[in-house]
Amino acid sequence: GKSIWEVDVPGPIASSPALTTNGMIYAAETGDVFELNYNGKKDWNQTINGKLYSEPVLAGDVVVVGVTSGDKNLLLVGYDFPGKQIWTFVVPQ
Repeated sequence: GKSIWEVDVPGPIASSPALTTNGMIYAAETGDVFELNYNGKKDWNQTINGKLYSEPVLAGDVVVVGVTSGDKNLLLVGYDFPGKQIWTFVVPQ
């Protein structure tokens, strides 16, 4: 029950993380998406212009993040496991 590490996060986290073999991927309300490895070190961080309230979802080799109040009708963002943005989905007009 003893804490072995602590991490400062960029803002409130309203959801569970997505678990990978490398670590845990979190989405913060501030728009930050980041992965913490199992030693508590941040492997990568990306920022989305929008609010993030739902947990990241793993779909094959893609991390999908849902966006609320996203810039320019942004609804979903896809990342690869190293943290590179590979696609976005915008609500059609």
